Amino acid sequence: MRVQTVAILSPGDMGHGVGRVLREHGYTIITYVKDRSIRTRQLAKKTGFKNIDTLELLVDQADLILSIIVPSEAITLAYNISRALKRSGKTTYYADCNAVSPETSRKVGSIIL
Repeated sequence: MRVQTVAILSPGDMGHGVGRVLREHGYTIITYVKDRSIRTRQLAKKTGFKNIDTLELLVDQADLILSIIVPSEAITLAYNISRALKRSGKTTYYADCNAVSPETSRKVGSIIL
């Protein structure tokens, strides 16, 4: 599968920089910022992210999902994405890019599968 659309959750301090570089290289960058701070929403808008209204629509449109959030939220995000994937019926690539322990990484992997 060719990756064209990358979802970044969340486009905060690190995520918006990753999104900017990907966008500069021709990728479509999407995100979901409903529960994020005003600052994160502003960074996403300024960087050219397309905001998607629901996680189900996000997973449906994404060829790749990058989790770039506060490490303590990695498992919660994995559960939310897993539920959205099941509801949408779509499968896609998911990469946890957070500084988490090997145990947390394995847990995220078991949730997404």
